[in-house]
Amino acid sequence: MGKIGRKKDTEQKDGAAADAMVGPRVTKNTLPVEKTRDPTLQDVLQAITASCEALEWKMYALATDYTILRDDHRHLAKKVATTENQVKKLLPEEMQKERQKAMEAVASLSGSDLSSHIRADEELEQSGSDQDS
Repeated sequence: MGKIGRKKDTEQKDGAAADAMVGPRVTKNTLPVEKTRDPTLQDVLQAITASCEALEWKMYALATDYTILRDDHRHLAKKVATTENQVKKLLPEEMQKERQKAMEAVASLSGSDLSSHIRADEELEQSGSDQDS
């Protein structure tokens, strides 16, 4: 019996030395398995925390962009309103100026000059219609 025991001891020592040098021994029925540890609760919490922090930064960036765009929109809306008000004020003034120029032009013409201008315009219209036919 002593010999058998010694033989087992030497096989075990030789096997351990071989494992240390090459890795785990593969027997007929087993395959080498990489041992990975399952994620712990701490690992899961760290991953969730990192995701939340990334989302917070994205939300902050979006909020900043929104604020900038909102301020730009307000600024542009004020410019548009100001421009519209200026146009509304200028239109009646321009129309009034044009009316006044027309009235001055009519007033500057004497009665005979006005009638001669009207006749000249009528003659031009008639001669144009005669040439068309």
